[in-house]
Amino acid sequence: MKSMLGLIPYEGTIEILGQHPKQSYGHVGYVPQQFSMDATVPITVGEFLDLARRDHLPRSVLHEALGEVGLNPVVISRASMHTLSGGQRQRVL
Repeated sequence: MKSMLGLIPYEGTIEILGQHPKQSYGHVGYVPQQFSMDATVPITVGEFLDLARRDHLPRSVLHEALGEVGLNPVVISRASMHTLSGGQRQRVL
């Protein structure tokens, strides 16, 4: 998975549904099992998602996605990243 996302070097050819992995950006993602953040960084979920948001993507899409994974977008967006449970963090990612 890390090779498909260009995170580590590889030899050979990688295809996703017959296409180069770059053609799959926006359709395929990677969520690591372990994700840690410095607890002293005061960042909310909303701010964190804004950092990852593409310029052309409206914030409303992020709110819809949070709802689709069972999180209340209004409440969770205001929560600090370091206060989330492991399951909440995985769903935000």
